[in-house]
Amino acid sequence: MVQRKFYGGATMEIDQSKRYFNFPIQLLNGYLNDPKEVLQKIADYAIYQKFKEIRKEKPKRTIAYNLKEVAKFFRITIGSRAENYIHRAENSIRSEPQRSPIAGIKTAMLFDFHDNPKTEFENVCLLAYLALKSILGSKPYCKVTNLYLLARMAGRTTAYDDISEVAHELQMYASRYHLDKVKKELVLNWGLKLYARHTRGFYASFTMQLDALILNAEKRRKAKIWKAHKDRERETVNRVLQTLNRN
Repeated sequence: MVQRKFYGGATMEIDQSKRYFNFPIQLLNGYLNDPKEVLQKIADYAIYQKFKEIRKEKPKRTIAYNLKEVAKFFRITIGSRAENYIHRAENSIRSEPQRSPIAGIKTAMLFDFHDNPKTEFENVCLLAYLALKSILGSKPYCKVTNLYLLARMAGRTTAYDDISEVAHELQMYASRYHLDKVKKELVLNWGLKLYARHTRGFYASFTMQLDALILNAEKRRKAKIWKAHKDRERETVNRVLQTLNRN
């Protein structure tokens, strides 16, 4: 099988692409400044977390043995200096958050973006894709604001309050024109389903059909409109009753 080289002597069988590297969204911070470094940290994090899981199950096994189990799981091969690899991974993620929204990137996609030159736009699309995946989590769909999307693209867990807060490297994509181009690319080539009729923000899904997404969005919109109507009705009734009581 064709293999690609990765850092530390690791390689991956290209056609074995159904595994994911899962990682805390904060690791995306600074991606546009140094994509390879961030992708390396993501792989380190995911590999080390799997290593810890296997070590817990088989504590008497050697580091090298457990790392081979990790390699088998991810369908990668790792260089012979296994202990050095684990020590490097431990140092790399020592300060990373333990509780965080999680995103997942296919191993094949990570290797592709690590090994092959990408344009800034392609890298921004990857950030938007991973940001949306982290926001969706296990939900089939959700509503997202542009400021929330941009915040997750920068590795933040909470939405920006204002466009002026957007990370410097993402400022251009804070404009509606450029962010719409990113969304369009995700719809056309990344499997995103998107709906934004009469909504503040947009509804997004990677698993639902578009008609199902629209149906759910419209149901929520109508329910919200009805709730607002009932709230206004309640307030009007209370005001009228108070007027009657005073008389």
